Amino acid sequence: MDNRKAQKSQIVEGVVDLLQRQGPPFPSYGQVADSCDLSRQLIKYYFDEPEDLMCEAGASLSHGFGQRRGHPKRPQTATIHF
Repeated sequence: MDNRKAQKSQIVEGVVDLLQRQGPPFPSYGQVADSCDLSRQLIKYYFDEPEDLMCEAGASLSHGFGQRRGHPKRPQTATIHF
């Protein structure tokens, strides 16, 4: 895994850890930085919008829950029909 993907994954894992320990609301960039031992600036570099980070953390939580329940990994894309 390249460094960028590794750092991004580390950030998401830090958010997941915080959410599991303290629950909602969404943690601050400072709390995320402390949780994953990276700078706030680096967090904002990868996730300029808090909603983007929350979406990735949610996907990570969902994937982990599915793995624990014995479900296969779901594809990263979905089709929405209106």
